Amino acid sequence: MPPDTILAFDTSAAHCAAALLLPDGLCLIRVEDMAKGQAERLLPLLEEVLAEAGIGRQAA
Repeated sequence: MPPDTILAFDTSAAHCAAALLLPDGLCLIRVEDMAKGQAERLLPLLEEVLAEAGIGRQAA
């Protein structure tokens, strides 16, 4: 992952959320409402946000 890039996630409530803050200030955000299943959805959601920024999983 490029320096000064922040990857954050939240599964503390009835949702699964991921955000990626890039060094240029661009912030990519994904939020999905769900009552359960956050653990199963988290990694695919993170991969989607990283892919949208052009960052591969190995770079993260």
